[in-house]
Amino acid sequence: MLIKEDNDTIQRFSVLQRERGQATGDHANHACTSKVGTVNKAKVLIVDDEERIVNTVRTYLENEGYATLQAYDGEMALEIWRRESPDLVVLDIMMPKLDGLGFCREVRKSSSTPIVVLSARSEEEDKLEGLDLGADDYVTKPFSPRELVARIRALLRRFEAEPEGRKQQIKEGP
Repeated sequence: MLIKEDNDTIQRFSVLQRERGQATGDHANHACTSKVGTVNKAKVLIVDDEERIVNTVRTYLENEGYATLQAYDGEMALEIWRRESPDLVVLDIMMPKLDGLGFCREVRKSSSTPIVVLSARSEEEDKLEGLDLGADDYVTKPFSPRELVARIRALLRRFEAEPEGRKQQIKEGP
C-alpha cells in the first residue's frame, strides 16, 4: 500500500468524490481544475502516473481549500505547469514520457515554483538527487496524506513570506 491511511478513510473520500462527480476512470482530462472548500489558498499541480494517488492527494488538498490540477505523465505536467502557473507541484519521479527529474530540471531553468517530490524511490541517493535538482522537499511512498498536506502548507507559508514574491521568474541578461 502506497498510502498510509486506513480503508475507512479512503472509502469516505471515495464517497465524497463520487458525490461531487469527481471520480472518473479515464485520464482524458489531465488538467482538471477543482475548487472545494471555503478558501482557495493556492493552486497545486499533482503529478503521478497512479490515479489512486492523484485522487487521494487531490481530495486531501481540496478539503483544505486548495485548487488542484492533475497530470499523469511528465510531458503533460510540463504543459500544464507552463499554461496554469501553479503555486506548488507535487511530483512523482517514475513516470512515462518525461520522468520527474526531467520535469524538475525544466522548471528550474526558469522558475522557483516549490516542488515536493512524492516517490517510491526511497534510497538516500534518490533523495539527494531530487533535492540537488531543485526539489524543495522529498516524501517517500508509502506516505501519509495528512503529513503531505502539512508539508505543502508549511512550504507555501515559507514561500509566500519571501520578500521577492511567489514564483519568481528567473531572467537572463539585461
